[in-house]
Amino acid sequence: MSCDGRSLLYELSQSSQLPAARLSDLIEALCDVGGLVDASSMWRWWCTAIASNPPVFPANMTAEQAYALPVWTLDGYSSGSHDPRVWTDLPGNLTSHRRNSLDLSSAHVRDSDELGRRTLSLAARVMRPRSDGHLEFSSAGAMWPIYLWAVTQSGGVSTVSWVNHWSATVTAYKHVDYARLLSCFVRDDSLATALAAGAAVIVITAQMDRVCGKYGNRGWSYVLIEAGQVLAHLEQNASSLGLSTRALGGFYEARVQEVVLPEDLAPLLCVLVADEQGA
Repeated sequence: MSCDGRSLLYELSQSSQLPAARLSDLIEALCDVGGLVDASSMWRWWCTAIASNPPVFPANMTAEQAYALPVWTLDGYSSGSHDPRVWTDLPGNLTSHRRNSLDLSSAHVRDSDELGRRTLSLAARVMRPRSDGHLEFSSAGAMWPIYLWAVTQSGGVSTVSWVNHWSATVTAYKHVDYARLLSCFVRDDSLATALAAGAAVIVITAQMDRVCGKYGNRGWSYVLIEAGQVLAHLEQNASSLGLSTRALGGFYEARVQEVVLPEDLAPLLCVLVADEQGA
């Protein structure tokens, strides 16, 4: 019997003839030195060893070289057929006009306190359970690992709040200043200006124990799918509250963890929230 994620601690204890408590200490020590990896903690390895900022494996092209690569196409086939009925927008479709990604350079905030209230409302709206207990998006095995955190600004101080969709409550978790909040992101002058103006941030996070406990490392694929669904709901609901959103991939995972979140939640994506232009 081996530590391959298929055996219960009790079974390992019986097989090794070690007390469960002693075996737990041994497994924890092996995890600490990298000899074993706990599936529910794989995000730490993924974020810090593979996908973190700054990247462990630097890109081998400049941005210009990457842009110069041809867009992928299906080789060996004709160019396909064009049916206008497929590609024509439905009458009154405002998606391309009102739900496009926020331009950071034009982000503005009329009233940071009011923006904070609407940001909390947006986060609550997209994660509110229906009467049957399900949310507005699917979840593998109904594990529901996604949690939303809102960073709202007032008077130069940011309040980090947990939007608890299960109990319909908002809990103020901590306060951070502008400099610490800004340090969570890869340097970008437009983003710095937007945050200085009082823009809010919604952090999409995941708690991995339950989903990886059921699905092993496959749970990571499910979590990323679910996070994408939540992002889509945020973008689609923003304009109804007079908000614009922008997904931010350029953040430092370890820094977001330190500044914003409890240690047992994985930061998956940050979403900047500002007033909609003209709102």
